[in-house]
Amino acid sequence: LNELKRLAAGDQNPVTEIYDDLANNASTSADTAPYFPSWDQAQNTMYYGRS
Repeated sequence: LNELKRLAAGDQNPVTEIYDDLANNASTSADTAPYFPSWDQAQNTMYYGRS
C-alpha cells in the first residue's frame, strides 16, 4: 500500500487504475499474488490510515 500511495501522489491517473496495474503485476507471480490485498482491503486501509 505504501507503493500505491507513493505512485498515486505523483500520477494523474485514478488510484483504482494505478492499483489495477500493481495488482496485475503482482498476480503474474505465484509468490506475490496471495499477499496482494483486494481493492476493498486496500481502500479501507488507506481510508483509515489517513489520520
